[in-house]
Amino acid sequence: MAYCSRSITMNFSKAQSSKLPLCRPAAQGKQNERNFVRKQFVRKAFLIALAWVCSYWCVGAATILVSSTADDGPGTLRDALDVANDGDVIAFSVTGTITLASHGIFGTELLVSRSVTIAGPGADQLAIDGNRIGRVFLVSATNAILAGLTITNGFAVSAPSDPFGGNGAGIQHTYGALVISNCSIGGNQSLNLGSFGAEGGGIANDGSYGGRASLLLVNCTVSDNGAESGGGIANDGFFGSADVEIRNSTVSGNRSTGRGGGICNRGEQGSANVRIQNSTIAANSADEGGGICSAGVFGTANVLIVNSTVSRNQAFSQFSGGGAIATFNSRVVIANSTVSENVTFLTDGGGAILISGPASPVPGRADLTIVSSTLAFNAPSGITLATWFGGNPSLEIGNTILDGQPNIQNTGGTVISDGYNLASDDGGGFLTAMSDQVNTDPLLGPLQDNGGPTFTHELLCGSPAIDHGKRDMVPDLVTGIDQRGFPRPSDDPCAPNGPGSDGTDVGAFEVETTCACLPTDPLQAVASLIGAINTEWTQPQQLRATLEAALASLQRNKPIPGIHQLQAFQEQLRSQVAPSEPVLAASLIGAAQEIIRRLGH
Repeated sequence: MAYCSRSITMNFSKAQSSKLPLCRPAAQGKQNERNFVRKQFVRKAFLIALAWVCSYWCVGAATILVSSTADDGPGTLRDALDVANDGDVIAFSVTGTITLASHGIFGTELLVSRSVTIAGPGADQLAIDGNRIGRVFLVSATNAILAGLTITNGFAVSAPSDPFGGNGAGIQHTYGALVISNCSIGGNQSLNLGSFGAEGGGIANDGSYGGRASLLLVNCTVSDNGAESGGGIANDGFFGSADVEIRNSTVSGNRSTGRGGGICNRGEQGSANVRIQNSTIAANSADEGGGICSAGVFGTANVLIVNSTVSRNQAFSQFSGGGAIATFNSRVVIANSTVSENVTFLTDGGGAILISGPASPVPGRADLTIVSSTLAFNAPSGITLATWFGGNPSLEIGNTILDGQPNIQNTGGTVISDGYNLASDDGGGFLTAMSDQVNTDPLLGPLQDNGGPTFTHELLCGSPAIDHGKRDMVPDLVTGIDQRGFPRPSDDPCAPNGPGSDGTDVGAFEVETTCACLPTDPLQAVASLIGAINTEWTQPQQLRATLEAALASLQRNKPIPGIHQLQAFQEQLRSQVAPSEPVLAASLIGAAQEIIRRLGH
């Protein structure tokens, strides 16, 4: 696969965290660890942006100071852009809001036609407001940087008067290279009143018709934008080349009436590549591809998602799907990432991911590779390989958790298991490697802040995913850290390694703390659970009585009644403890499940 050439390597040292029984949070230790990891991400992102700036303009650059928040005239941003030369830096001595006004046939847009840096005081300090009458920025054929700004209320319409077809209401970037750093792009709308256009409500990166455009987005939010395709971001390589790289950013709450609520990647007759790293794509909606849509008919379209979370996106169409991701004739790689709680309304439309291939005579391939990731609680299904239009879509998967029903739907594609997968169902019958686990509850915690830049599902004590995976399945993508940036493997002495495992945990999350070790003897293990209930739960009487009954059965050498009583204990935990203490309940359920396993069931 060909992706954007820029890349970063992040190394983290492991902070010490205190340990509590049964994996209950060690608040201070974990908080210190989280703060440390966050600081590393912010520091590295800042250095990347600074290096980018200096590579172009640290030598001989003039600084133009904006001293007015008016739309036009002396001291304004529009005036500064008119007089700036390549390499200049535009800075600000003012804060507040610059509200743009109409300039007749020239619209409202601020034209960036030279290689300049627009260095705002911060997204919370200065907003550029399109006043809902026109586009905010048009960046054309330059190497430019936008930093420290809010870009809002842009409006673009696909009418004959707009040569860009209503694309990029917030920012229309046509050819060249653009870096956007520490910005907020929100509340922009691209509207289709014709037969085409209205792409990229927040940002349109346009390398179409023989051009080339690259966009780097660092430490930004792209939220609450709308368009016909690519509600947040559109990457258009139609008959050209377009690359987008998103780092340490959030794309959320965007809407599309067609494809790609968050991001639309279009490589028809050309090339389009999207790389997403340490970022969140959440709560976006569209007819097809609620979070991301990628298409490469007669061309190439590639999407790479690393150390990121794609969650709570929705696809509304009754004829397509892809709650999180929909791809057609496109290649997608997901590594060290979480795809969770996405929804589509089509039963076989891929609540998480829909992948469909081209029909003859259309050339190309539809490939999905998933490694060291967690796909959970997507509805009504997980991954769908669709052959509605013919073709042969393929899925290759390894060291990944699939928690849902059903997890894999395949109407005629190819599924390859690289092993070390764990599925809550039978995996559609495709997870047949010796190291795969099927019909097994992975015991996941809720999607939440567990440290690192993105939300993850923690592996709870007793999870069969612990120490049953393998790290270096794709060495270039999975480099000894989990999704949060924490080192892996972190071998749990209480969990024996699975066959062939190197002690890595299955999925995107590596357990850092050691779960309370259960005694090997089942009688002693049940007794330890009784002790845990007495110390960890405020109303232990009913739970303790059930465990004491299980202990009595085991003492009489009657394992079957003992197992039934342990299962009753698990149900009590779900009804009595889980509503207020879900992590404690899940840990105790896992411990009881381990005892049941040792008893041979």
